Amino acid sequence: MSVTPPVIRHEVWGDAAERVHLFSIVRSVEGAEDSVVEYSMPKAENGGLALGYLKRARHEGEDLAGSWLLEEVLGEAGYDALAGEPGVTLATIRQVAKAATAVAFGRTIPEPEGADPFGQAQ
Repeated sequence: MSVTPPVIRHEVWGDAAERVHLFSIVRSVEGAEDSVVEYSMPKAENGGLALGYLKRARHEGEDLAGSWLLEEVLGEAGYDALAGEPGVTLATIRQVAKAATAVAFGRTIPEPEGADPFGQAQ
């Protein structure tokens, strides 16, 4: 019996047009309109990211795997923007990480309340 192996066509996932908005940073400048920068990730699932996350979770723990996944989906600039905001809370980070993990694993809605990619109880 012959089984045809799957053919995986290379695509640039990060440049996908359909995106999921993960967070925004609003900067107020006196005398000017607020500056809003939105950060997003492709809406399409990414099996490679999911496998990378699972491997890192096994070897390094869920916290480091979650951090890696965030940097992969946001890019270094997006990750640094989130990390550099004094007003960011752990709850915000968990919300962004939950959404990013859900999308990377092909889920269209964030995980149920209480599930946390960083392994922290809420």
